[in-house]
Amino acid sequence: MERLARSQVLIRALTIATVMAAIAYSGGSGAQTLPSHVGSLADLKSGPGICASAIPLSDTSCKKDEKTKDLEIGANGCGPSVFVNKSYVGDNKFNTITIDSGATLCFPDQTAKMEVGTILVNGLLQIGQKTHPIGTTDPMTLVTLDFVGKRPCAAGTSCPGFSKGIQVQSGGSLEMFGLKGGPAQRPQLDLSFAAGRTT
Repeated sequence: MERLARSQVLIRALTIATVMAAIAYSGGSGAQTLPSHVGSLADLKSGPGICASAIPLSDTSCKKDEKTKDLEIGANGCGPSVFVNKSYVGDNKFNTITIDSGATLCFPDQTAKMEVGTILVNGLLQIGQKTHPIGTTDPMTLVTLDFVGKRPCAAGTSCPGFSKGIQVQSGGSLEMFGLKGGPAQRPQLDLSFAAGRTT
């Protein structure tokens, strides 16, 4: 039992370190810094990037299946581009979010937490934007993805196939942009794997 707990702590630490490294990379020759003029979420909606033309996830066209808590973005009128405009936890959490080819799920520069079992990416999952990384408007902004749900196989065994977290399929893309060097000196993205509930 103690070995399993230590293993879970190590997995979480490695995950956070990987995410911090991914966020720290700005895609250019240097880290992005806080701009002299920062906008608001309203400015972001009309600003550049994928989020500007997206509909909010809370839009009535984006209904999850109430029985399975699954959502498909790009199908049935949800999308093709959707941005996360609030937190989705507790009764509002998702089991599986599927992003279809040609569709986008975007997390703009605002604090949000999402509880979800799996995100299958056939299109684009974008957290922050190159032109407006997470932390630009407020360095204390934090986007949290908490992967929840029961483990699909017994503890201490290796589960066959993919079962939890983010899976980027062939042709899919994952982009993460977070501000580096802000006064908060903390990651702007937290991928949480809660103890006892994940692989």
